[in-house]
Amino acid sequence: MFAGGETCWWLPFDDDPARWLVALDGHGAQQLNLTTTEFLGEWLDGLLDLPVLALPPVARERTLVPAGHPVGPTPPAEGGTRDPLAQLQTIVGPGTPGTYDWKAIERQLGVPRLPADYKRLYETYCYGHWIVFNGFFIEHPDDLASRHTSHAELLLEMARPKPEWGLDGKPRPVVHPEPGGLLYCGSTEGRDWLLWDTGDPDPDRWTVRTDHGEEAEGGGTITEFLVAELTGVGPGLTASELGDPKTWAWPFWGPRLPRSYPRRRRAPS
Repeated sequence: MFAGGETCWWLPFDDDPARWLVALDGHGAQQLNLTTTEFLGEWLDGLLDLPVLALPPVARERTLVPAGHPVGPTPPAEGGTRDPLAQLQTIVGPGTPGTYDWKAIERQLGVPRLPADYKRLYETYCYGHWIVFNGFFIEHPDDLASRHTSHAELLLEMARPKPEWGLDGKPRPVVHPEPGGLLYCGSTEGRDWLLWDTGDPDPDRWTVRTDHGEEAEGGGTITEFLVAELTGVGPGLTASELGDPKTWAWPFWGPRLPRSYPRRRRAPS
C-alpha cells in the first residue's frame, strides 16, 4: 500500500509466476510489464511517473525493516512535477521518435500554433501513420487539415445545441476556421470523434472533447485525455480492463516493450 491509499497487486494470468504483471489500483488502474523488484527499484529511484498514484516521481530513501519490526516515519521526499507524456509512457511503453515540419502543418491548418503536447506526442510516437492506442486514433499531423475539412459539414451539424453539451440558452459552438471553433483531431473504434476546443487563445490550453460533449476530468490536453482513458478514469469510450495483453485487440503493456511486440493496427478509413 502507498501513502495515498493506492494498492499494488499481481495479475496471475499465466501459470508461470515470472510472467505475472504488476497492477496498481488508485486513481484508476494500470498494469506494468515489470517484475516486482524492477517496479520498486525504478519507482523508488523516481523513474516512473505513474498516473494512478498521487505521489510524484521523485527519488525516495529505502529503509529495510525485518518482518515483525515496527516501521519508522517515512522521510519526506522533495516535490516533483507530473508529466502527462511520461505518464502515458508508463502505460503504453516507449515509442519511435520522429520530426515534422510543424510550421508548414500549422500554416496548412490555419492555426498560429498546435498544442505543444500534441507535437511531443507525435515526436515521441512516430510510426509513419496515425497513433493508435487501445482503439484511439490520434490524427496524423500531415492529415489534420484534410481530415478536418472532410468532416467540417458533419461537425457543423454536430455543433448545433444538444442537451449533453449543456448549452441551453447559450450560443452554439462554432467549427474551425471560425475563431474558437471545434477542430478535428482524432476518433475511436466506436466512431466517436475527438475535437479540440480552440476557444482559448493559447493552444496549450485547448481541451479535448468528443462529438457528444464528453471530456476528461477537468478538461485536459489530448495526452491527458489518453492517460485518463487508458487508466479507466476518462469518459470510457473504449475498454481499459486489466489482463493479459496478448489477448487484446489493442494491447498496451507498461513501461517496456515486450519481446514479441504486435504490429499496431491502422485506423479504419
